[in-house]
Amino acid sequence: KPSGNEGAGQKKTTQQATFNGNWNVTGDDGTGYSMKMTQKGAPVSGSFSGDDGSKGTFNGKLKGNVLRFTWKQADGYSGSGKFALAADGGSFDGSYNFGKNPDQVEGSWSGRRR
Repeated sequence: KPSGNEGAGQKKTTQQATFNGNWNVTGDDGTGYSMKMTQKGAPVSGSFSGDDGSKGTFNGKLKGNVLRFTWKQADGYSGSGKFALAADGGSFDGSYNFGKNPDQVEGSWSGRRR
């Protein structure tokens, strides 16, 4: 029985992997970002600050392991994007753009859980 419970526990953990927490993120231009995400069910919101002085917020919705979101920087730039969470919940790969379609790719970000 204990090994059966462990198996169920591991399966549950995989299903409940979330974006919730603090992340170290790198943009395709080499800029480093600190990102904090709060996930409550499917909705995810967060904030980011970059080594280049940029700061902003984002809001989105998780479907499966993919978070599609809109973002807005303090300097007025805005857009959308998507992050795909790794199965272990410890990293993600994603893209962003300056438009309204989160599936459009203009640049990329990758993140690792802190």
